[in-house]
Amino acid sequence: MTVYRVLTCRWNDPTIAGEVPARGLSFNLPLSDSGQVSCTASVGVDRRWRDTLAVPLSGLLVTRDDQPVHSSWLTGDTQQPGSREFSLAGDEWLAFYGKVPAVPWTYTDTNDHVIFRDVLSRAAAVSGQSVRIVMDSTTTGAATSDLTLNAWDHPYVLDTLTDTANADGGPEWAVVADGSWQQHTRRLLLADTLGLPKGPDAPVIEYVEPLTGAAASAVPQVGLLGQLFPTGTVVQGISDRRGGNAIAVGRTIDAGKSATVSLAVGAGDEKAQLTAGFPASALLANGWPRLTQINSYTDVSVQATLNRHATADLAASAGRVTTYQVVTLDGAPDWTGIPRGSWVRLVLDTDLYGKGGVDTWCRVQDIAVNVDDDGGPAQVTWTLSSVLEV
Repeated sequence: MTVYRVLTCRWNDPTIAGEVPARGLSFNLPLSDSGQVSCTASVGVDRRWRDTLAVPLSGLLVTRDDQPVHSSWLTGDTQQPGSREFSLAGDEWLAFYGKVPAVPWTYTDTNDHVIFRDVLSRAAAVSGQSVRIVMDSTTTGAATSDLTLNAWDHPYVLDTLTDTANADGGPEWAVVADGSWQQHTRRLLLADTLGLPKGPDAPVIEYVEPLTGAAASAVPQVGLLGQLFPTGTVVQGISDRRGGNAIAVGRTIDAGKSATVSLAVGAGDEKAQLTAGFPASALLANGWPRLTQINSYTDVSVQATLNRHATADLAASAGRVTTYQVVTLDGAPDWTGIPRGSWVRLVLDTDLYGKGGVDTWCRVQDIAVNVDDDGGPAQVTWTLSSVLEV
């Protein structure tokens, strides 16, 4: 049986200080964002684990069979009224820099990977601002930017890093738990593209719609954990299905995220304000409505850099933005071998989304793990990259 543990440490020292008797454990691993962890735990008479935690001085490490899989800064610690039970919450370590101002600096035609690491390094060099994130030297891509961080603008480090990464061609990132559980490492992964590539050996996530009727009603059932489906939703288990490794699937199409014109607004005021706008010409020519998305990048003062932001914004919204969320059981497939950002082949054997089902390539944008308190397999919810079905 797979065993998950929640261990405690200091914000500035990964050395393990104690262990939390966690229940209701869940955590997620998003691409180019900070994941979260949550659990509950009761305090016994010895208070051992309670004395090893304090907001904002502590960290939480989640292990799976003693291998680090998630590392977070403790950001929430709530006592349930009238009880000895606490709810704990944390955010992956780059979220710490949402409370840290960037060091003023000017970058001219500088590689985006270099900017990302340098902004983080300069902030971490200030006393009280290092959470011990290890930054490896990464292969730098072709994208370069001009960036001026003014002291009077007081930009936060996390906002600066996010803007750099979100521009067209910018790097993808994650801060992962690495090493051993006794002395784990908070490691920055930075690359033009994270995860596993497309190919014949790529993971396959397949959902086969169960047969309806009396024959299907007697097979083992699985109660879903997490927030993808309504509380209490029960689905047919994998062992008696016709095939596939997924137990449930959901799809969302959100018109609010679609756009056919992208407008990026940069530095400057009134007539001197820098702007960049691009239309989705093919969609507009084929009868799509003109839907304009406006995003502000007030710290960008170079036209070429602003153009890259507008291009990236349009690429993420020009079409019918569709997101699939698929639930599998722990180990089928083994999610620890499929890092965020990986390409997976999604096969949906159902007529719900059209005759012939779905067979397409998607990228993993998020992996959410919900641990079963009763000893059953953890449930893994895969958020697969928004597919622009045009």
